[in-house]
Amino acid sequence: MQEAVYFNQLSRPFFRLKDLLKNNQYRLVLAILIVIPLLIFTQAYQYDFVWDDNVHLQHVLLQNFSLETLRQTYSTQYAGMFIPVSYTLWAGLKAFSEFSSIPLNTVLHTSNIILHIVNSILVYLLLKNLIQNRLATFLGSLLFIAHPIQVETVVFVTEFRGLLATMFGLLAIYFHMKHYQKHSTTPILLLSLFLFILALLSKPSGVFVALSILLIHRIYYRNSWQSSLLSFAPYLAIVFAYVTLSHFLISTDYSPLQIPDYHKPAVWLATISFYLLKIISPTELGASYAITPQFLVQQWWLYPVATIPLFIAAGVWAIRRSAPLIVLASLLFAVATLATSGLITYGGYYRSMVGDRYIYFGLFAVSLLLAAILDRFDKIQLYVVSFVALIGLALLSAFNQTPIWKDGVTLWTHSIEFEFNKEESYEENIATEYYNRGYRALQANDIDNALTNFDIASKRNPTFAAPYLATGSIYYDTGNYQQAAQYFQKGMALDANYVNAYKLANTYAKLHHYKEAREYYEQAILKNPKHVESYERIAVVYYNLKEYQKAWWSVEKVEKLGREIHPRIFKALQSACPKTSCTS
Repeated sequence: MQEAVYFNQLSRPFFRLKDLLKNNQYRLVLAILIVIPLLIFTQAYQYDFVWDDNVHLQHVLLQNFSLETLRQTYSTQYAGMFIPVSYTLWAGLKAFSEFSSIPLNTVLHTSNIILHIVNSILVYLLLKNLIQNRLATFLGSLLFIAHPIQVETVVFVTEFRGLLATMFGLLAIYFHMKHYQKHSTTPILLLSLFLFILALLSKPSGVFVALSILLIHRIYYRNSWQSSLLSFAPYLAIVFAYVTLSHFLISTDYSPLQIPDYHKPAVWLATISFYLLKIISPTELGASYAITPQFLVQQWWLYPVATIPLFIAAGVWAIRRSAPLIVLASLLFAVATLATSGLITYGGYYRSMVGDRYIYFGLFAVSLLLAAILDRFDKIQLYVVSFVALIGLALLSAFNQTPIWKDGVTLWTHSIEFEFNKEESYEENIATEYYNRGYRALQANDIDNALTNFDIASKRNPTFAAPYLATGSIYYDTGNYQQAAQYFQKGMALDANYVNAYKLANTYAKLHHYKEAREYYEQAILKNPKHVESYERIAVVYYNLKEYQKAWWSVEKVEKLGREIHPRIFKALQSACPKTSCTS
């Protein structure tokens, strides 16, 4: 074993971005860091939008970019998060898509891949400044690039926010280290702080960058706690300001997700064990694992599993003096898991408190751990084993994990196999994806394909109203009113809003089933008293049922709502029962 010799880290030359171009060896490293992600992920550039993608694409700034929507973006939350920088850049990418006529999904997937490449280069830069061993840092960077647990973040368009936050966060760490090691002037520190703010405004997980800087000062630079906390203080002040602002803007009640405080440390340790398992054995990865805090505290194995990180921590503690970088990597990894620890509650816990995307920044710590171990032992056999393992991980990412994200049906059909809590089934997600397929087919006027997908959606999730209603609309538009009524009735039973009541009433009116039509028009009016179309249509129904007084009442309602009744209806009513005699 190579003796670990540590000296004043400030005496080391600081490895800068431009140093990657100073000789052929580093240029080759840079080329590999760019090419490998392209080889793994380029297949994703034409993948569909899945899961939450369409929710974020409906953001007001992406729909209508203006000073007003920009102001709104930087002063309000959306979908339970305050991430205005992500939405601003998304809006810019959408504008580029429209200008260049490149499909939006291609632009956004490509942007994610580019960000992952940038982050991989930044990881290499940081590793080079922490460890001098070139081969160790190179293999550590390849782990960050190629591990299958990274796939979700890279190919899931929504996680542009996580990639962006990581990029700004890694840059903040890089410039902070540059400021400290080179004794540079204040502008470099201010740049680091500004980048940290951008990280927080891209995704809240950026908060852990501040803790990373604290740990680097204390463990790597071996500063006292007082000195380390002093360097940490400006970042802590920004975190406090961000948390205060977020608390003011986001008022979501997460109390149903709370668990007793005494369980929270065990839940955190269990999530660390979960991520360790998925990093060591990345063959059963899914979009979500249906592990909620409530599910965990009911499991007999919670506390036994929670002891695993404690044993690892004891081992790390034992080598704390001889292997500080291993200690640093371990603590950075623990910090990265805080978002899914149960100590902090957020909306994602409704589905699963653990997910591959939550550990993206944590893979920097894992990369550092691998590089530190390789540097410490410095054995050719270990380098060869690591290289072969990395090739295997890259192949898993390219041929096993990435293809499952090509569309929603493939994603959820795969992911449902790896749910820990089978009571939290993702059948509804699969049903939604089939519904979306049907909707796209309908837009393309492919009626048979649309009906097929709507039928599959309703069978996968019989409590999902949308496919029944969409099928009913197709039959209504094609004049098959009997079939339309059956499907509208099913949809109405699941989602009894005024629009669905109105559609069903229209169908019964077409069938001349006026009593049923009257019933559902009345329901529509009860649910929305200002729905003028319901008053117009029910006037005709009342006329056909010879309820002329009610028909005239409907006419008056139409007029009060600012619309003139159709002359033919008015004339027919006047002929059957003049207004003066019917309403007196």
